[in-house]
Amino acid sequence: MSLEPATVGAIVPAAGRGERFRGATPKALVPIRGRPLVQHALEAIHRVDEVVAIVVVGPAHVLDAMRELVAAARLDKVTAVIAGGADRQASVARGLEALPAAADLVLIHDGARPCVTPGLVRAVVAAAATAGAATAAVPIEDTVKRGEDGWVTSTLDRTQLYRVQTPQAFHRAVLERAHREALRSGFHGTDDAALVEQLGHPVRLVAGDAGNLKVTVPEDLAVAEALLGRGGGPADAVRVEQHAEAPAVDAAVVRDGDEIGRALLEQRADQVVRDSVQAESADRERRSARDVGDRFRARSDDFVHTSATSPTHAVRKPVLSLSKEQGGPKLPDGRGDIHPLCR
Repeated sequence: MSLEPATVGAIVPAAGRGERFRGATPKALVPIRGRPLVQHALEAIHRVDEVVAIVVVGPAHVLDAMRELVAAARLDKVTAVIAGGADRQASVARGLEALPAAADLVLIHDGARPCVTPGLVRAVVAAAATAGAATAAVPIEDTVKRGEDGWVTSTLDRTQLYRVQTPQAFHRAVLERAHREALRSGFHGTDDAALVEQLGHPVRLVAGDAGNLKVTVPEDLAVAEALLGRGGGPADAVRVEQHAEAPAVDAAVVRDGDEIGRALLEQRADQVVRDSVQAESADRERRSARDVGDRFRARSDDFVHTSATSPTHAVRKPVLSLSKEQGGPKLPDGRGDIHPLCR
């Protein structure tokens, strides 16, 4: 199935009550890095050219506040801010009804995922345009076991397990039919891909981002703050380049609503932060080593080698080189690191 070129309409469900935040402010409006949580996701989607309309689905009692933040941030692609339903599935259904008729491809992204990048949005849209349905997903790296009454009952094959994220995207006709059928049969899914799967329609897996965290409990805010802090500029560009379609497989999927998926997500997000800090530190060390090498090359005339076996002083100019593997300046004859005081 090919739907290109597609007119994309986005739905951002952000009507969750955020009961685990134990505060009067709805989770979507909790500030993070100086902006409401939902605004980060809206800005990322807004920067995708293919998206022509965005519907925000929020708590009924704060719709005015959401409209104010949309206006203040100049998010002119937002065509409607509406009240959510009894649950996420009902909220998305309302968003579908509010989307302009011209949108033939529907993108859905949770407002509680502030770290999404425009690159991941584009990758999912492109996959859905050709396959009719697509979702971001991250392969599980940890060993996963099934348990009962405190005992392990089996070990699952993790090569076919994925943690599903949003964004997800679907041909509008497919998604509307999936919601109608779910309403008729009483089926409740934890995401829209599950509804489409119930139709027997294949859903394409697109390589997601381990940093695409879903903020669920207050402790997640600190992780999201760190992840957003590494974004922008070259760092953001690196993350965008990593998004590509995952191999098409018949996968058993562990969703974020599951306790196992939740625990793995938290572990992976922590690892992302640690890896980011380590990468930045290593990059600073490499830049410092290059600066040292440049200074030594500029002063190479000051280095004199005297032959102990000849009465004649032989002068040569050894040039220092940098070894990426060893992380510092090296002499060309392989004698190893220069003296620590010369670094």
